[in-house]
Amino acid sequence: MIRNPFALSGAIALTLLAAAACGRKEEATPPAEPATPAATEPVAPVAPAPAVAATPTTAAEFVPMVASANLFELESSKLAEKMGQTAAVKDVAKVIVVDHTKLATELAAAVKKAGLTVTMPTALEGEAATEVADLRAAPAADFDAKYLADQRTAHEKAIAAFQTYADTGDNADIKAFAAAALPRLRAHLEAVNKALAAPAAAPAAAAAPAPAKK
Repeated sequence: MIRNPFALSGAIALTLLAAAACGRKEEATPPAEPATPAATEPVAPVAPAPAVAATPTTAAEFVPMVASANLFELESSKLAEKMGQTAAVKDVAKVIVVDHTKLATELAAAVKKAGLTVTMPTALEGEAATEVADLRAAPAADFDAKYLADQRTAHEKAIAAFQTYADTGDNADIKAFAAAALPRLRAHLEAVNKALAAPAAAPAAAAAPAPAKK
């Protein structure tokens, strides 16, 4: 029987194509290039928290601090004399105004005696000014509690600063001033704490009503 030459040649061609395809599949796939890691921005180091300012131990630092604190005591307490809601708060404010007015005079005398040239503040600034503004804007029902809380914080800080300077300050005249002021500051703090512990304080005296006409 005569075989079809075209069929034979087709079969051979198919066989060769299949072999070629297998050969291509068996060729080793070149390994992929390792991925280059993406560049990253350097991480900025976390900034440390600012250090708390140390209590002043030099006259050049202590005197302006005292003058500023004194201004706060005077302005806030003069406000409390007018706006206080209870007799207890008005009484505390009156004592603080009298004593801190004297304290300002004593500070100026100590600075002069020590022969220091120090620029002292004449008006409230920053946080102290904000505190007085907030006190002035406080509702009547909240005024006394805010005033007393502010005074407690202010006097606690003042006592710590005065005690430190009296113990370790660099000027004998200013140290003597600080030591002499401490008993009054402690008395103020005691009066403030006493007023804070008396929620049922008597209201400030009001003007007596005029007698009814007959």
